[in-house]
Amino acid sequence: MSIPPQPLPPGVWGVVATPFAGSTLDVDESALARLVEHYAELGVTGLTVLGVFGEAAQLSRPERRAVLEVVRDSVELPLVVGATGLSTAPVVEEAELIGEVLGDRVAGLMTQVNSPRPETVTAHFNAVHEATGLGLVIQDYPAASGVAIRPGDLATVVRRVPSAVAVKAEAPPTPAVIGLLAERTDIPVFGGLGGLGLLDELAAGAAGAMTGFSAPEGLIACVDAHRSGGYEAAREAYLPYLPLVNFEAQAGIGLALRKEALRQRGLIMEAGVRPPARALPESLVPSSSGISPRCPRPSAYRKGHADGSGADGTYRRGRRVHRRARPRGGGGAGRRGDTGGGLRQARGRRQGSGRRAARSDRCRGGPHRAGRPAHPHGRGVRGVRARGHPRPQRSRPRTRPGGGRGRHRAGRGGGESAARAGAPGGGRAARDA
Repeated sequence: MSIPPQPLPPGVWGVVATPFAGSTLDVDESALARLVEHYAELGVTGLTVLGVFGEAAQLSRPERRAVLEVVRDSVELPLVVGATGLSTAPVVEEAELIGEVLGDRVAGLMTQVNSPRPETVTAHFNAVHEATGLGLVIQDYPAASGVAIRPGDLATVVRRVPSAVAVKAEAPPTPAVIGLLAERTDIPVFGGLGGLGLLDELAAGAAGAMTGFSAPEGLIACVDAHRSGGYEAAREAYLPYLPLVNFEAQAGIGLALRKEALRQRGLIMEAGVRPPARALPESLVPSSSGISPRCPRPSAYRKGHADGSGADGTYRRGRRVHRRARPRGGGGAGRRGDTGGGLRQARGRRQGSGRRAARSDRCRGGPHRAGRPAHPHGRGVRGVRARGHPRPQRSRPRTRPGGGRGRHRAGRGGGESAARAGAPGGGRAARDA
C-alpha cells in the first residue's frame, strides 16, 4: 500500500470519543455512529479516531477494528487515525490494521514524538512511513507520551520527514510553539488541548483545531470567523463557548467531563471511561448541567420564565432549589405574596422592614444564633452594634494632682497649660490663679 502524502486541509478536525455501555464498558457502536454523524452534519473538515480522547490505548485489537468499521460505514469524511505505540514495530502493526480496514480513506497516521533527540524521532517517523506508506500527523503531546522535545528540534524533525502531512502541537505554551512551527515549516499546524488556547493559536498561525471539545460547532464558528474577520471576529464567535472550554480543561478528569457533556446532549448514552482514566466525581455532575451554550436547557430547571426561574420565583440548580433575591430596599414587597418585610419577615423571624430587621436579628443574637448568648455590648457576628442598644460607658482616665495630659512633656510640675503659665502647680487651676 502506498499513498502519496498530502497536507491536511485546514479547518476543524473533530476528535471522536469512544462510547462505552454497561458495567463492562463495552464499545457502544450505535452511539459511536450517531456521534460521528453529528460531526458530519456540523461540517467538520475531517475526523480523528482512536486518539487519546478515543481511549485507543484501552481498546483491544478487535475493538479497534470495530470502531474503524463503524466510522468508515457512517460518514464519508477523511480520517486521521491515531497510533498508541512509541516505538516503530508497534506503530507499524497498528498501521497495518488501519490500512486493512480504511484503505485510501486514511488522510494521516497520527504518531507521537518518542524521544527528545531529533535524530531518533526522525529515524522513527521515516521508518514508519517506509513500512506503511502512510502520511504522518506528528503529535507533540508530552502529557500522553511522557516525552518533551524543544520546539526548535521539533521543527528540525518536521523538515527532515517528507511524509509529514500535519503537526498537532499540544505542548504548552501552544501559541508560541505553533508560531515557531508555522514560521519554519510548510505544513499545517493544528492546536488541541480542548480548544483552550484556540484564539491565540489561530493568531500565531494555526491552520485550525484538532481536539475533542464537546461542542465542536464552537470550534467551527471560531475558525471560520478568524478566516473571514480576524481575531476580533473569532473572539466574539468563541466567547459563548469559553466557560465550557474552561470547565472541560480540568486536569485529570477532562475526558470524563467531555463524555458527560456529550451524554447530556444526547449524542452518547453513557459517559463511562475505562481505567486508568478517572471517572467523573459525583459532586461535579450538577455543575456540568447546562453549561454548553447551544444545548437545550436541562430538565433540572423548572418550567416557568425564560431565564429558567419558576413562576414562584424559584429555580433549580443540581439537587437544590434556590430563591431569587428580591430587589434591595427596606419595607418594599419582596417576592410575590410579601407585604413588606422581605425574606426574614416571611419566615416569621422578626417583624420589621426587611434588611434592617434582619440586621437587628444578627446584631442581637437572633434566630440564626440559637443557643448562643448575645454579645454583652450588643455586637453581632461581624461586630455591628445593634440599632438603639446603649453604648457602653467608658471610664474617664484618672488624673494625678497637678498634672494634665501633657504632664510628661512639660515636666514634673504640670501639663501644657502649666508650662505656658509658668506656674509650679500646673494645670488649669494654676493658670486661673
